[in-house]
Amino acid sequence: MLGGSSALPDTMRHHYTEGQRAVLCIVAGEIKRQGICDFPIDKIAALAGVCRTTVQTALHEARLLGHVTIEERPVPGRKSLPNVVRISSREWLVWIKRGPSAARAIGSKPVILVNTTKTIDLRKKEAWQEKYRRTGHEPPQTPREEVSLMPNPYYKSLHWRRLRALRLAMDNHTCVVPGCGQRAVVVEHIRSRAKGGPDHEA
Repeated sequence: MLGGSSALPDTMRHHYTEGQRAVLCIVAGEIKRQGICDFPIDKIAALAGVCRTTVQTALHEARLLGHVTIEERPVPGRKSLPNVVRISSREWLVWIKRGPSAARAIGSKPVILVNTTKTIDLRKKEAWQEKYRRTGHEPPQTPREEVSLMPNPYYKSLHWRRLRALRLAMDNHTCVVPGCGQRAVVVEHIRSRAKGGPDHEA
């Protein structure tokens, strides 16, 4: 949490809790960078390490105290655009202009928002590869969970679908990895197409 940073003047800090100061630190840093803060609430919460409610409470309190102005941007028939926050306190504006940027003052690494779906896919890939290695074989280059995500349009073609069905039928829909014997759901090139592998059954 960023509440201990110096993004607020000493005369203003006592108005806010530590979590609220963390929120205002993020807001001040963005305003120093581009003059306004138009981050969505969820992004401010993630960067400050607090919940959405703390962000909303901090901004509401800052507006009541006259420290910021908040411009709402409703869009008829659609979700509203993120609010635009500006610092209205002259003392605070002078403070952040004199000091280093909020991000540098904190001295932490940039926040990286993790795509949890990709994390799960990587775990599936590792588990699938480990299953192959236990049988003493290296897994094919293309793991089963990525077959449907391959950018190569060939793998959506009628020719590939027919070839895949033929190969599965030839193997009685059974995995050919020695010692596996489970139902086969993936068909692979023995030699990848990128390296000149043929498009016919082997």
